[in-house]
Amino acid sequence: MKREKSSPFRIVVDSTQSCPKIFYDLPLLESSKYLSHEYSERNSIKLFNLCSHRRSLSTGYYVSLLAEARGQRCLPEAATLHQLSRNVLARDAVNELQPLIDKSFERHSSSRFALSVYLGENLARTHSALSRKLYSLFPSPLVRYEFRKDSAWRLVSVHHLSLDQIPEEHIEFVRERLEQVLHKPWKSKPSIAKNFSYDLAILANPQEPTPPSNEAALKKFVQAAEAISIRAEIISPRDFPRLLEFDALFIRETTRLDN
Repeated sequence: MKREKSSPFRIVVDSTQSCPKIFYDLPLLESSKYLSHEYSERNSIKLFNLCSHRRSLSTGYYVSLLAEARGQRCLPEAATLHQLSRNVLARDAVNELQPLIDKSFERHSSSRFALSVYLGENLARTHSALSRKLYSLFPSPLVRYEFRKDSAWRLVSVHHLSLDQIPEEHIEFVRERLEQVLHKPWKSKPSIAKNFSYDLAILANPQEPTPPSNEAALKKFVQAAEAISIRAEIISPRDFPRLLEFDALFIRETTRLDN
């Protein structure tokens, strides 16, 4: 907390008193203080939201939601927290990583494994590739992924972790990870030159042998949407966790009763 005045970063937590003392010299900020009017005009700050998120409309969720409304950068975003709380969406998104999951856990004899991903890394280098991929799918600082093996390894559940939920044996590693990324510049979101009234997702499956719309038709859909002030983006099944970013979904994948 000593660096709060000079650092553009804030680590938002439920309560500083519940955090391990090893984090006390970091720029910690209690959620109650952030949710007050005091931080409403500070557009330059960047937030690591490490509040708990045990329910859909948690305080942590509102921290990320308010940061977005204030035009402040926050990790994770509210949409990411929603995705993490919906295990069905998470499992669908992780399906594409099956070969990497199998390779990462091939030496585990047990049928269950909890993978803790701290800012894109795991304590064991064996799981580095998988951890980075999961972090790119769900950019949230502290996440625990629980896997179970039946015929193959499958994701069972996902949990966003608060700073006071870190196992004691992982605390030092998390502290090191926070120090490494605390002052790194965040990538800017791509700017959109034109102002659009709505955002439309067009679902197409590139693996489908006989799609309802070919590539040329999809491009015409995008052009037609832009002509009436709608920003259209073609997405694939792997983008299901991003659906909350859009106002509407246009399905150009063959539908089935069992899908």
